[in-house]
Amino acid sequence: MAILSNDKRDVSISNDFKTSGFKIQASAKAFEILSSNIYTHKVRAVIREYNCNAYDAHIDAGNSEPWDVHLPTILEPFFSVRDYGTGLSDGQLREIFTTYFHSTKTGSNDFVGALGLGSKSAFSIVDSFTVVSYYKGTKNDYSCYKDEYGEPQVALLTSCDTDEHDGLEVSMSVDGRQDDFEEEAVNVFKFFDKLPNINDKEVVKQILTHKDNYKFVCDEGSFNTGYGDLYARMGNVAYKIPSEYQNNLSGFINFEIGELSFNAGREALSLDDSTKQILKSRVQQVTDSLAQVVHDKIEEEQCLFTRAKKKAEVYSGSMRSVLKNSTLDFHKFDLPSIKEDDERLTSYRRGAWHRDSTDVDSLARLPLVHDRDWKIRYFLHKDRMKTRILGWMRDRRGLQIVLLKQEQIDLFGIPADLIEDLEEVVPKSSNSYGGSTPARSKVTEWNGKTTGWREKANDCWNDVEIDNDGRERVYVEISRYEPQGHEMTQFKNILDSLDHLLLGFGRHIYGLKTAFLKTKAFKSGNWISLTDYINRESADLPEITVTQYDRYNNEYEKLFTKLAKTVDNDKIKEYNDTIESARNEHEDRFAYNTLKLNSKIKSENKLEAIANEIIECYPVIELMHWHGDHVDDRQLKILTNHIKGVK
Repeated sequence: MAILSNDKRDVSISNDFKTSGFKIQASAKAFEILSSNIYTHKVRAVIREYNCNAYDAHIDAGNSEPWDVHLPTILEPFFSVRDYGTGLSDGQLREIFTTYFHSTKTGSNDFVGALGLGSKSAFSIVDSFTVVSYYKGTKNDYSCYKDEYGEPQVALLTSCDTDEHDGLEVSMSVDGRQDDFEEEAVNVFKFFDKLPNINDKEVVKQILTHKDNYKFVCDEGSFNTGYGDLYARMGNVAYKIPSEYQNNLSGFINFEIGELSFNAGREALSLDDSTKQILKSRVQQVTDSLAQVVHDKIEEEQCLFTRAKKKAEVYSGSMRSVLKNSTLDFHKFDLPSIKEDDERLTSYRRGAWHRDSTDVDSLARLPLVHDRDWKIRYFLHKDRMKTRILGWMRDRRGLQIVLLKQEQIDLFGIPADLIEDLEEVVPKSSNSYGGSTPARSKVTEWNGKTTGWREKANDCWNDVEIDNDGRERVYVEISRYEPQGHEMTQFKNILDSLDHLLLGFGRHIYGLKTAFLKTKAFKSGNWISLTDYINRESADLPEITVTQYDRYNNEYEKLFTKLAKTVDNDKIKEYNDTIESARNEHEDRFAYNTLKLNSKIKSENKLEAIANEIIECYPVIELMHWHGDHVDDRQLKILTNHIKGVK
């Protein structure tokens, strides 16, 4: 952030005193403090500083295109930022990268940087990094490193002509820190207005998810309705605002660059008197204006129902306090409630996760949003549908449906395209009971436990009561609570295998006593044994071919994994890719074996064939101790050079 308070101070000294100016001695300790110790979150600082520099470079060059960011991966364990700004001459680069507190950006609030420390932040996590400057047709490669005294140095390695776009590229090796960079990249870029080109699509997805969570985005900032922290964003950098100034807001407020003071590491605000006063005043101003913004956006809607729904979406959590404390009338957007003597709405809600029932309620107010992110659907009321609805709702957790008569739809102004037809959505039950309430049966349901020295067989089953509503249910016959034809210890593997092969029926396995199998309730019900279900659903499964692979006894895996990082060899890559596919195939093979579908499994030993080809080309591999399990770096380098043909 640019700090432009450079006013000359008038100081008068009486008498003729001898004065001495303060100095900073250049030393390894001083450089360590300024390059590393000022940062608490070092990886985050590296990502932030070099991307802020890239942003500034594009501003300086008038380039609106994104710059490039490479986050480390397993195969390419380096971090780099390549901007397409103006680049730096040899003299400029040496001055900027070797002089602490020297910055070219202190004269303007258009730039994020200003302290002259960010370009050295790489030293907080590595001892050396490279900088490539593309400047007016010349490409200069530099190495920035700490010498034997721990002091930073810059060395020009090569210089050549180039036709590449002007700009700067900073790169460093960060092997083993891939997860750190993924996490911190999200923390940094979720506050950037404009994203660079990032090689990791999952990181981009997480960043966009963070941005989408904001319910209100306006000139003042971005805010959500949940409870959380409030940040001050200057440029593309966010600083947490202390709780005593947050005023129930959650999200971030935009400030002009240079408006607030911050610490040297750009990780927190420096709470001087000016910053405190600005924070207090601005947060109150934003709180007042935000209520007006929300009010205006709701009022823009022409539909009574849509206005009420928008109000309900934001009138919760931290935003509720902001809107409630304003002088504006938000209650005028509420829908009317049903009068005491009029017919009420009927609501069906799927019960809590551990319950096997649906809640049926009578409501005077129309549900608009749910505090647990449940989905709400509206249907035109029809008589004699309760049994069908209850059966349909059993497998639909997180759903609430509301039945309304036409006069109620008109009362709330619900658009016609939001009203669904029960007949089209809720299927008929396979068994008909003439509209009467179906009979119920008492059975047992497996609760996930298995027998052991502490668990008896009857502890693994819960007594439940179910509706005989025609739904298909899977059962096993039990005698004294022991399943017949199956091992109880295999139930979880069977269910997981069915789910993996997309043949699952849910997690309900019912235990039916032998006597129950002779009753009318069983014969009229839609029961299917677990064995019959597996046979029926797996009949059309294709044969699979899997690679023979033993992860505990694969003598070349560790060696070839290490070699893949140091040498570019198609066969070694093919070997490692085959191992990866074999691991993925393992889940299919496990599922087939668990469901006793061994006849549909074929295997082939591709790994051994590939390994033999590699050894035939490089027989020295067979001399490696334990085939790579204990190969040290020196041996690995010798073998790598041998394969590359380097003397």
